[in-house]
Amino acid sequence: MIQTSLASNSGLSQGSVEQDRHRLRLSGDSPVGHSTKMAVLAMCADMRHEARLRVIFNLQVLICAGLLVAGGCRQESGPTVHSEADAAAQREALLKSFPAPAPDSPEQIQQKEATVAESLPKVYELLEQAKTDPAKTDAAVELSMSLVALLPSHREATVAWCKAQLASFLAKEATDSNGRIVDAYNMAVAIRSAASGARIFKEKYEPLSDEEVQLFHEIFFNMARLEGLDHQGEGATESFNEALRDLMSLGFSDVERLKAEPRFKGFFANPKTAAGLQAAIAQMEASKNEVPAAGTSEADASPPTE
Repeated sequence: MIQTSLASNSGLSQGSVEQDRHRLRLSGDSPVGHSTKMAVLAMCADMRHEARLRVIFNLQVLICAGLLVAGGCRQESGPTVHSEADAAAQREALLKSFPAPAPDSPEQIQQKEATVAESLPKVYELLEQAKTDPAKTDAAVELSMSLVALLPSHREATVAWCKAQLASFLAKEATDSNGRIVDAYNMAVAIRSAASGARIFKEKYEPLSDEEVQLFHEIFFNMARLEGLDHQGEGATESFNEALRDLMSLGFSDVERLKAEPRFKGFFANPKTAAGLQAAIAQMEASKNEVPAAGTSEADASPPTE
């Protein structure tokens, strides 16, 4: 089965230094975490056939193991004879037991596309309202999530969902009078979901538009910022390095922003992350100093990627 992890086990420190660090384990038991997993799983719809075959293979392994335990491991039984015919029969039986879902008809696809086209403007309307009413981000996430679940292959719906998750993260970064993040749990759910979706998206669609690249820059930069809340937390360094690699693979070039981000201070001092940061900075600075080839403008020069 396909399992998409939307959350690692890294911790978060909330508010000032003297406050306790809080570990956030974003499990599928959370209503928000569960519904978000459903949207990301929907985006993996093209991989379902492969997953189904993987399930069948695992069941075959179990069957073979059972046969060995039942009578194939005795020394007196003689050499084991492998029958391709038996294996084929077992495979056929498993395929019948786990049939693939019927694909949508052209009419069903057309109806779903019409629903998405009709609903997408509402997502952006909610995101616009969220600029003055942050609570609207939840409605934008829910609506865009339903569109992705309805039609996983719809590119614009997936972009809208990623935008809604990013907006939700930024809205939930708000702090109370004590400097404590009010909704750290769902804040982390939002940006981890956006990062998971962005990684699937950039593997699925090529090339990316300028708008999509800029969106993913923001998502991965903020994914790295999340880990900076507790840069010594379990899994934080690995997650930060992954986000940084994603940024650089998309041609991120804002070196001053990278240097100035307060939450990255601990990563510059951590041997497990400092080397990657310094390499990224060197790459961006070298790119800025490159002279475009004859016949091209500086804007035409493609940024380097790892």
